[in-house]
Amino acid sequence: MRNYGKLERGKLRKVILQEQLFFSLVQTPQTPLELNHVEAHHDSFHKFVKSMDESLKHVILAVHDHSKKHIGPFKREYNKLGASFTSLANSFELDNGLHPDVTVEESQRLTMALQHTGKTYTEIGDLYAIQPREDLYPLEDSMREYTGMLACFPDMISFHKHTLSTEREYQKSQEDGKIDGLDAEQVRRRADVISYSMMAEMNHFHQERVKDYKDMMQKYLQEQIKFYETITNKLQENLAMYGDINT
Repeated sequence: MRNYGKLERGKLRKVILQEQLFFSLVQTPQTPLELNHVEAHHDSFHKFVKSMDESLKHVILAVHDHSKKHIGPFKREYNKLGASFTSLANSFELDNGLHPDVTVEESQRLTMALQHTGKTYTEIGDLYAIQPREDLYPLEDSMREYTGMLACFPDMISFHKHTLSTEREYQKSQEDGKIDGLDAEQVRRRADVISYSMMAEMNHFHQERVKDYKDMMQKYLQEQIKFYETITNKLQENLAMYGDINT
């Protein structure tokens, strides 16, 4: 199932013989395939592969760009926010505590809480920078593996399309009385072997696709949940420090 036009004559003969040997070893059901049914499956799978390939390119680009934002802008902005809170806390440290209505202890607690806020947002920025290795990088790698798989299908689809066209031509020639039924039957049987093989490949691909994408998306979302739970816990811990300040 290759692009024969790119092969030299000697290599072409070798490839054809190899594929003939392969199909001669394939065991298929004796039930003849209905040509219209096979063509419909073929066309549907062709559209699916083309659409999935285009969609994967968009997903890979989006995931890759999002990873870069984690490492760059997201980390930088959270670190900047943390530094601003830390700077404000440092200003609060200049309070001499000589205020009748505010105790030194409460003022210090506020300063400590604000320092912790600065530290928390700096840590959140650092978490963003390392998070892609837990979810986005594995997701992108898995998506790229599927682009490699999809790259194998165009030649297979083209080969199968040629097979179906040949079967259709022989079927019409038989109906027009140009060839006898025996020749048409031999072509149909050979075409059925190829079609059964191709349909089995389609079925296997979809079976693996459902399993793989279920696993990869579960893993991605589980890591996302863990990531945001870690951030939430850090924020809740800091929030509790402000609750301890009596005003």
